[in-house]
Amino acid sequence: MQLWKSQPAPKRTSGRVVQRKKLHARAASRAEEINEYEGESEPGMKLSQAFLVVLVLHVIAVGGIYGFSQFKEHSKAKSASKAEALAASRRR
Repeated sequence: MQLWKSQPAPKRTSGRVVQRKKLHARAASRAEEINEYEGESEPGMKLSQAFLVVLVLHVIAVGGIYGFSQFKEHSKAKSASKAEALAASRRR
């Protein structure tokens, strides 16, 4: 069994269909620009503040997990007591 190509693949024309935009970037060359860049303030958050924020988020997450597990246990105990009360009322 032979496979024949019906038509050859179309050839791309030389050159790009869409021209790329040229990047016009330059380094800060004037002394004024360099001084202005160096004079900018840095973000004000210190490492200790970031640690404190992460610690608070972890405490909230652990507290939420603990609260959810307590809620589940309470609801299971409540449903179990209802089932026992229902079974006891049927026995009478």
